Amino acid sequence: MEPKKTITWFFGLPSVRYAQIFIVVAGDLLALSNLYPKHSSYIARPFLLWQDLQEEDERSMDSPQKF
Repeated sequence: MEPKKTITWFFGLPSVRYAQIFIVVAGDLLALSNLYPKHSSYIARPFLLWQDLQEEDERSMDSPQKF
């Protein structure tokens, strides 16, 4: 058998295909996980900003407005 045909045959095996897909997906997930900074408070507590804005609105409604 020619080397080119054996390599093509090997990479055509279903188990090798699944291993390739697994490696690519695992690499993508690792790359994406590194994009999120671990020190980001927004990632750790995504609704913190929304809660702060809601508290500000409540405070502004309670206090009398001066025009």
